[in-house]
Amino acid sequence: MSGTPTPCIAEETKRNRPQFDYIVNNHLNNQAGLAAAFANAFKVEMPLEAIAVKGDWVPVRMLLKWIPQLGDVGKIEKLYYTTTITNDFDVVEYALVALHVSSRQNANWVWGTYEHQLNPGRCDDIGCFDSFGAAIPAVLPNKSTVNTQYGPCPKTEPLKAMMAKANLSSVWDNYCLKTTEVDYTAADGTPYALGNSVIERIVGNGTVAASSCISCHAYASFGANGRPTASATAMLPYNPTGNPIPGVLAGSLQFDFMWGVLLAPGDASLGRQP
Repeated sequence: MSGTPTPCIAEETKRNRPQFDYIVNNHLNNQAGLAAAFANAFKVEMPLEAIAVKGDWVPVRMLLKWIPQLGDVGKIEKLYYTTTITNDFDVVEYALVALHVSSRQNANWVWGTYEHQLNPGRCDDIGCFDSFGAAIPAVLPNKSTVNTQYGPCPKTEPLKAMMAKANLSSVWDNYCLKTTEVDYTAADGTPYALGNSVIERIVGNGTVAASSCISCHAYASFGANGRPTASATAMLPYNPTGNPIPGVLAGSLQFDFMWGVLLAPGDASLGRQP
C-alpha cells in the first residue's frame, strides 16, 4: 500500500497494576531474571486480578481511505476513541479500531476480542456472539460477501447501566464484543477459534477461523537463557488451534499465556521498575 500518511496500524499492549507488579517483583522483566526463574523451576502464575489489553490504532487520515463513508475527521472523532501522538517529525491522530482483553479469571484466562462496528468484515468467518451485552446476541457471518458491513451492535440494558455507571464516553457504544474464549476445545475435541479482523487477519496476516488466543498464548514461555526457545516461537506464524503440543514446550517454562516475554530485555537494568 502507498499513500499519505504512510499506511500503518499501531499496536500496543497494556497490563494492569497487579500483573505489572507480579512480573517486576519476581524479576521476570528481563532475561537474567527469567534465566534465574528457570534455574529455580519457578512456576509463573499471574494473580487472579491480572488483566492485559491489546489495542490496534489506525491514523484517522488513513481510516478515511479505508472506510470512505466516514466522510471527515470530525465524524471519526464522534464515533471512535482517538488519541494524538506527537514526535519530532509529525503530529498524528489515531483511532482505536480493535481491542483484545485477557483476564486471568481461570487457569486458561478469559479472552475477549472487540471491534469497532464499522470494521469491514467484523463478523466474517466465525460470526459475532455476545449473550450478555448485545441486543442481537448472534450475528452469523456473511458467506456471500467478504469485508462487508454488519451494522451497529446495540447494547442491552444491563450493559448500558454498567457503562453509565462507569461514566464511559458514548464512543464506546460503537465497539462490539466479537466473542470470548475460555478453553482450547469443545467437549468433542473440536478446536475453538477466536480472532479479530484487524489484529489477526491484517496485522497477523492470518485467518480468523484458524486463530485461537488460548492456543497461541499457551506457547508463551522461556528457556534456560531467559529467552523463548526456537520451537516455541516457531508456532507463532502458524496460528495454532486446539490443545498445545507438549513437545514444543520441552525445555521451557510457560509464562502464563503472556507473549510479552518476547520483549524482555537482555540488560537487567532495562527491565527495572520505573
